[in-house]
Order: sequence, then structure tokens, then C-alpha cells
Amino acid sequence: MENCGSMFKGVLVAIALVVMAQYGSAEKLDSCCKKVSKKQITDPIIGYYTQKPSPPCVTAIIFQTEKGYFCSYLKSPWVLPKIKAFK
Repeated sequence: MENCGSMFKGVLVAIALVVMAQYGSAEKLDSCCKKVSKKQITDPIIGYYTQKPSPPCVTAIIFQTEKGYFCSYLKSPWVLPKIKAFK
């Protein structure tokens, strides 16, 4: 019986980790950006590229940081200055 309780707690922890990873402060890239974030990325940006819409993927600016790729909303006020900084 104790074994079932421990297993149940382990499953709950795993579910919580998946939910936290999926709903972080900025949208991280999966295979493509299916949604975007307006939140400014505070990590140093080392690259970017533009994603054109092709359902289920949406228009996005994909910024690369050391922590990964982030899907950002093109019209967020902080995005264009970051793009211009790379040109």
C-alpha cells in the first residue's frame, strides 16, 4: 500500500513539472511556435529568425538564448529594437 502512495506522489510531481515547463514566463519553442508571448526576454539573445504562419504554427519572431528558443510576438514594443541590434 505504501508503494502505491509513493508512486502516486511521483506521478503528481511529474505532472506538476510538465505543467510548469509548459506555462513558463515566455513561450519556449517546441517544433514550431503555436502561440507567442509578449513578455520581454531578459536572457542575452544570441540570434533570431522569423517564422511565417503555417497552421498550426503562427507568425513569430523566434529568439535564441543560451537557455533555448523563445516564441515572441512581432508587434511587442521591445522586439524590433532587438532585431535591429543584430543588423
